[in-house]
Amino acid sequence: MKAAAVDVRQYGPACEGSFEEYWKNPDCPAVYFGHYLSHNLFFRSVSAAFLGSSKEAIDAARKTRGYVERFVVNEPGLQRYMTGTFMMLVAHQQWDDIMKEKDIPEGCYAQKGYYFLPGKRDNFPVDTWILLYEPYEISAPEFLKAHFGGHCELKGCLRPETLSAIINCFRKSEDFSEHHESLLQ
Repeated sequence: MKAAAVDVRQYGPACEGSFEEYWKNPDCPAVYFGHYLSHNLFFRSVSAAFLGSSKEAIDAARKTRGYVERFVVNEPGLQRYMTGTFMMLVAHQQWDDIMKEKDIPEGCYAQKGYYFLPGKRDNFPVDTWILLYEPYEISAPEFLKAHFGGHCELKGCLRPETLSAIINCFRKSEDFSEHHESLLQ
């Protein structure tokens, strides 16, 4: 993190403000500064999580999200770091804190890496953040093995319009590919 601190001292003042402000400043290497520091802040969170320091991990993830929100307009792809807060809250089983996150209207937040579904809808008793980050496939045999092994269970079905909205949101996310499109056909 010492290298990041040097960059903050060197470029921080030139890269302050909104996109419209820092983009016009020739002393702000926005792509470098935005991406590099986002990466380092996120990995500070991950490192703290590995060390069992949940407060530091969650604080660093929140700082990462706030930082990324300033630079993502210029750097598509940074949104992967915006889900860190929720990932750290889940990893450290901070369920009440998840519920205290900003009041969020239902819908697609592809740039932030999730779809938000309010509680008491579509068989979800509580507010639910459906993460779109780094999807992976599971084959039918793997799914059945997990089901019959007691590792997953069917709780309910999404309404067709909700499922369609989540799929359309996923299509807008950075992690969506032609391969995923072929699976949805």
